[in-house]
Amino acid sequence: MKNSFKYIYINTVLLLILGLSSCDKQLSEMPANARVEGTAITDEKTAQIALNGVYYQFANMDATNNVTKWDYHNVSGGMLAGTIGYAAGVLEDELNNNVQAGYPSFFWAYCYRVINAANGLIEGIESTDAAKYTGNRRNEILAEARFLRAYANFKLLMFFAEWKNLDSENGVLLREELSSLSNISKKRSTVKESYEHILADLTFATSNAKASNPNYYATSWAAKAFKMRVLVTRGTSADLTEVVNLANDITQNGPFVLEQNLKDIFQQKGLASKEVLLGVKPQANQEASYYILSNAYRIAASSIFAAKGYYRDLLNGDPRQSWMIGPVSPYVSYSPNTYYFTKFIPYGTLATQTSETQYAIRLSEVYHLKAEAIIRSQTDLTEAKTVLKTVLAKSGLTDFSFIDNATTREQLWKINTMEVLKNFSGEDAIEWYTLIRMPIAVVTSIKPTIVRDEQFYFPVPQKEFDLNSQFGNQNTGYGI
Repeated sequence: MKNSFKYIYINTVLLLILGLSSCDKQLSEMPANARVEGTAITDEKTAQIALNGVYYQFANMDATNNVTKWDYHNVSGGMLAGTIGYAAGVLEDELNNNVQAGYPSFFWAYCYRVINAANGLIEGIESTDAAKYTGNRRNEILAEARFLRAYANFKLLMFFAEWKNLDSENGVLLREELSSLSNISKKRSTVKESYEHILADLTFATSNAKASNPNYYATSWAAKAFKMRVLVTRGTSADLTEVVNLANDITQNGPFVLEQNLKDIFQQKGLASKEVLLGVKPQANQEASYYILSNAYRIAASSIFAAKGYYRDLLNGDPRQSWMIGPVSPYVSYSPNTYYFTKFIPYGTLATQTSETQYAIRLSEVYHLKAEAIIRSQTDLTEAKTVLKTVLAKSGLTDFSFIDNATTREQLWKINTMEVLKNFSGEDAIEWYTLIRMPIAVVTSIKPTIVRDEQFYFPVPQKEFDLNSQFGNQNTGYGI
């Protein structure tokens, strides 16, 4: 089987090669030749090249315009949760009409591109001599690849599997080898198996990834934080305990620090902020392109996005409103009660490298995940309140009476969730993941168009059933 991968075509399989030198090369930099002859991965140097190719997929590089494209990552969650909308008409995503929703369907193809690239790298490394690598570099590269595979599989779990039902047969279609016509037919795994596979990859990454790396590459710390996200979603008693332990490890032993002023992350520092565990670095001169997310938020591009009135109302009396929400949208007649979304790019300004930076994991989320785990697993809410106050103080809040006055687990869990909606809208669907972990009745009270558990996930694209006869059943509520 290994010999079937002797020739790996960059543009059709991994879309990878970024040059033979530093991993800091721009993602669009291609080699002189369009094909790697012989076994693509033969040693540490070629493995590093292939790893860069996995990051190329993770960043969703648009090679035509030489820009990273995280539009779908960042606006889909806000649309579903009610904070962000299309600026020139209401989309089905905003109404939680999951059959007709357009943005989540992007993730099916995106995630399998990341997974396929990661699998090609993992397979290539495991077939080469360990002596070809210096020190622990072999396992470090494997750890980054497995982290990125876990990232993609978790997104598939959250969008296209019945992730909330641990007994469901309808989990992720887990692929562990480079895709070919001979292995395209495969049955989807159960939800339980999906969690176990994702967590196994993350456990390997926490133990083997570098502790120190530029924060647009994965580290053991990023793996620990992402593992927290997965564990709190599965939500067993043991999982919630581990979430708290991981949070303590990151906050007490890691090199990350909450940004003193939340606004500075997005409008001044970007990846230079010590709060960012993992982000997506824009390409050189990306800010000059027309086809970028900054211009979409400026309502000056082919796709345009706005903050919804609901989001503005959430921030009434809150210092974040002054810099996250701008004037009324110029297309308010098409999308009533919408405003400029100015969290990442101030109103009236032009795009910059900072405004084009994307955020996958921030330290603030570690605090919110810890608070949620404590709230859901412990009767004493004192520590959870302290955690919340610590992170929210960086948002400019000074009056925490609404936290002090919460007397029940349900009240404090909702407060934590609403603060994530305020702080994380526009950041890789974190606000959506956080919202739908709550009981359906609470979710409905926050987003009235969500009335069934089946709206917490989406139908598997029909094309998968057409091509993969062994896949299994469509998700519950979307039967074919």
